[in-house]
Amino acid sequence: MMLAAMGSSLTARGVWLTAVASALSRRWGRGVGAHNFGRSGATSRDGLRVAADVAQLTPDIVLVEYSINDADIVSGLTLSESRENMIDIVETLRRRREDVRLCLMTMNPALGLRGLLRPALSAYYSLYRPLAEEVGVECIDIYAAWRRLQQTELERSLPDGLHPSAAAELALVAPSIIAHLEGAR
Repeated sequence: MMLAAMGSSLTARGVWLTAVASALSRRWGRGVGAHNFGRSGATSRDGLRVAADVAQLTPDIVLVEYSINDADIVSGLTLSESRENMIDIVETLRRRREDVRLCLMTMNPALGLRGLLRPALSAYYSLYRPLAEEVGVECIDIYAAWRRLQQTELERSLPDGLHPSAAAELALVAPSIIAHLEGAR
């Protein structure tokens, strides 16, 4: 079984993908390979360019996250453009394999200066659930788990204000993905 992840540095730098693949291999009793297509600074515009490469692998499951950088005021993506790009990514992936399991993912908040650069982050995250329903894919709302943390826990878990510590990824991100994939199976 093949798992692919597309997204920003939250995917590229993340330890969560390997943890998810390992846990699913154990739980499902078969090997789950993982390919990381994340790239630091990537937006859904970049996702449009990499979607064909992801589709070439014909993965069984694709996890997609770009909102953290789509919401960055420097990137210049509107909510509308972000939404349209995600629709195009889904269509590109489905053209290669109709039965691919696609999951749009919300991720963590941004704090400090990185939060100031993303004043509408929650609006970008809010796009994913209705969009997933509209295009018939799944939504993994990891942001919900982050919102339950106290401010001191958030600051400790996001040491640079944007990227989760490895411990936070293993405690919040990976379990959220695993629980979703197991529950919706």
